[in-house]
Amino acid sequence: MLSSNVTSVAIGAAGAGVAFALYRRYACKVGSSLPTSGWTLTYFPVPGPPGETQRVLLALSGCEWTDERVPGTKWPAVKPTTKYGQMPALKNVDGKSMAQSQAMARYLAKGITVDGAKLYPDDAWLAFQIDEFVDSIDEVRAKNMNPTFAIKDQKEKETARAVLFATDGTGMFFEGLKRVEAQIDSDSGFIVGKHLSLADVWVFATIQAMRSGFIDGIPRDGWLDKLPKLKASVAKVAAQPAVQSYLKKHAESTSFPGPIYKSFGTP
Repeated sequence: MLSSNVTSVAIGAAGAGVAFALYRRYACKVGSSLPTSGWTLTYFPVPGPPGETQRVLLALSGCEWTDERVPGTKWPAVKPTTKYGQMPALKNVDGKSMAQSQAMARYLAKGITVDGAKLYPDDAWLAFQIDEFVDSIDEVRAKNMNPTFAIKDQKEKETARAVLFATDGTGMFFEGLKRVEAQIDSDSGFIVGKHLSLADVWVFATIQAMRSGFIDGIPRDGWLDKLPKLKASVAKVAAQPAVQSYLKKHAESTSFPGPIYKSFGTP
């Protein structure tokens, strides 16, 4: 498990203090109405949900894209070049800058088709359901996890996070996920309807980040098994060939965050 201090050092040390870009052409059984090249996604060299969701979407798109990972030491120089002084940031082939994780995710998902279905459908009711699940999952994450970063004592911080995932009715993060799962009325393994959607990708990036060891103190095992519908959704995303290819490439690295990615492909 990485402590917050170790994580901060790792972010700053990644790429020997130099922002680096990874070019990769992903291909799987998908279709895309997005431009096939020219995309640049800029985020820290960590699998945090806000940026990792966009990376998984771009992998699924089948497009050629630049995965620009900015170490913490370079962030002060990069920050003024972003719209709102934050990452992730996305640029398209025309050089247009985009910000805000959920807005970018919807934009990308509208142009990506997997197994004949758009990740963000034209149907207004289905689209609303996807938005509702995305917002709900992100609310659970932010409401419960963000306050723990302010805890200075490392042991206290790890204890507080472990408590959040208790399955005896006291774990507020786990209970929040239970409430989300209770709203899934599909038995298809997907969050909404019978096809992969943005909701599944968002759930995948969030839950796997919690289970990967990236955030210290969170137990990897035990709690997701008690959320069978969310676990099934994670498995559906992990089974996509383009996602497997993306994760495999990063998991092969022995340096941070390579070891973290090894667990991302495990439902």
